[in-house]
Amino acid sequence: MAAIDPSKSDPDAAAAHKFLSELRTRITTQPLPYQYGSESRALESLWEVFGQAREAMKTSPGCVRFSTSVTQLLNMHLRPVTAKWDRAHFDGRLDSRDGADEFRADLADLQIKLREFAVEMQLMAYGAATPDELTPPAMAADDLRSICADVAFGLDKGLSIPNEMVESINRDESAEVGARREAHGIKPENCPACIREWIEQERGRDNRRKG
Repeated sequence: MAAIDPSKSDPDAAAAHKFLSELRTRITTQPLPYQYGSESRALESLWEVFGQAREAMKTSPGCVRFSTSVTQLLNMHLRPVTAKWDRAHFDGRLDSRDGADEFRADLADLQIKLREFAVEMQLMAYGAATPDELTPPAMAADDLRSICADVAFGLDKGLSIPNEMVESINRDESAEVGARREAHGIKPENCPACIREWIEQERGRDNRRKG
């Protein structure tokens, strides 16, 4: 398919090009990172999509296909989200963690549709489409895995506490944790290695006593 020049006389291509220039370069189609993103600003960007669509339609008379498609997007997908969160925004719910998390979930679902619509608009504007790459996450996957890794059990040796005392504290703590896990029916294979070792030792002692 030959590429369409939106500068020519096709009003649908012109409107799609104008709308895409806004839609593709804003948070409306890109992930909102927890570390840096603002829920309130993201909601405001969703409000602005309505004005961007109206401006594209007003400046491109005769854009029947574009106006039909974008009106469907606004009324069926975008408006339900903005209507839900307008009052919440002014009431301060977006400033709470629960409210912010719920909004982010709604935004992520909506962004799937907005990215699909951006591809549709590329076809209308240019006759070809390439999905936009997503902004990299604020934290690399390896860094996130490192932060979320299991914390090593027990005190480290080589500190100001004598090693014999460290070993005694770790041994007693392992016994307490192991006893609690066994009392609550937590399977040994789901326990850290040091706890599994203690459980096996205790079972061995029980078997010797019974023998």
